[in-house]
Amino acid sequence: IADRSKNDIPEQIIAEFCNDNDAGIARIALRHLLKRRWTGVPRLLLSLIHSPHPRVQEIASSHLSSLAFMRVWEAWPRLDVAQQLAAGRALVKLDSNFHRLVSERLAEPVRDIRLRALSMITVLNQGHLFEEALIALARHPDHVVASSAVRALGTAESPNVQAVLEECLQHANNRVRANAIEALEKFSNQQHVHELLELAQSDDCRPRADALKA
Repeated sequence: IADRSKNDIPEQIIAEFCNDNDAGIARIALRHLLKRRWTGVPRLLLSLIHSPHPRVQEIASSHLSSLAFMRVWEAWPRLDVAQQLAAGRALVKLDSNFHRLVSERLAEPVRDIRLRALSMITVLNQGHLFEEALIALARHPDHVVASSAVRALGTAESPNVQAVLEECLQHANNRVRANAIEALEKFSNQQHVHELLELAQSDDCRPRADALKA
């Protein structure tokens, strides 16, 4: 602990320059500490959101938002639905970067990252803001990703989405078909009734049950 405190002294000194009267010096000091990932950064950022320098305020607010997002992101699988809703809604309201950060994770090739992002979109009812990406993922060759994307599409009501969901009624995977049925329940027209009648006679239990319910 003593060694860590000693090694921390340069960063502590530099942190004082974040409150310098010269905006340029304050900004350089802050960027240096962010680059170094100094352990005192979160507390420093909280103090700098009221900085007299607009650019320093902006940097501090942006990084605070990212820290908040990462905490919720990492905790998401351990939260129950009520907790996910509370934390997620707070992020959507307070973090202007929320949708950009989720979009970046949708584009990740790692399945688990995509699935967590899709879960966030579904729980928070944000599908209409990610429609294009969700449509692409609903056609993904990985049926686990595709089924989660179809589920998320249920929170985005548009003619394009409906067409994709109806297309997914013919998907080879039963989970994708079942999620498409559930998502289509939100649409009021009857164009997909014929497909539902066929799925109601499916050998797969879940699609058959969802089709009968719909």
